[in-house]
Amino acid sequence: GTYVLAYAEDQGYHPDAFLAVPEGPSRLGFEVQRRWAIDQEDFERKRYPNPMIRKTRKGIGPVEEREVLSLKMGSHIVLLEDTATTGTSLVREVDRLRELGYALDAVVVLTDRGLKRHVDGKTVEDLVRERDIPYHAMCNAYDLLDLAFRRDYPGRDRVRRIQNHYKKRGIHPLVF
Repeated sequence: GTYVLAYAEDQGYHPDAFLAVPEGPSRLGFEVQRRWAIDQEDFERKRYPNPMIRKTRKGIGPVEEREVLSLKMGSHIVLLEDTATTGTSLVREVDRLRELGYALDAVVVLTDRGLKRHVDGKTVEDLVRERDIPYHAMCNAYDLLDLAFRRDYPGRDRVRRIQNHYKKRGIHPLVF
C-alpha cells in the first residue's frame, strides 16, 4: 500500500478516496486508503471512512450505500486494479462510478499485461483514456518477464509459447 500511495502522490493525485475494483485487489484498496487517512493532518480529530465498491448493487438500504459504501457522491477517486488484462472489469467499474456521480481522478494499475483485446485490438490503457481518465501502470509484463527470465530461464519451449502469445495479442512482440 505504501508504494501505491507514494506513486499516486508522485503523480500529483490528492483524491478523497482510493477504491479497488471489486473482483480484484480489495485488500490493497483498504490498505492504501488506511495509509492515506493516517497521513492526513487531521487524522486524530476526524474519522476517515474505508470505502468500498459493492460487487453487485444492493436492492435495499440508503441509495448512497447500495453500490459504494462510506463515500459521499461526487467524491474524487483514484481507482486501483492489480492486473490489467482485457480491462473488462476495470472499465465496468469506471463507467459505474461515473454514472453514480463520482469523479475519477485516475486509474492506477499495479501490472499491465500489455495485451490487446480479441474483439477490437484495444489495450486497457486505450479503454480508460477513451473515457478521459488518466491511466497509470506501475509496471508491465514485458519488464517483469524480462527480469524473471534473466533470473530463472524457463526453457526454450515455454519461452516460445509466451513469445507467440505476445506476438498475437501483445502491444509489441516479446524479445529476450
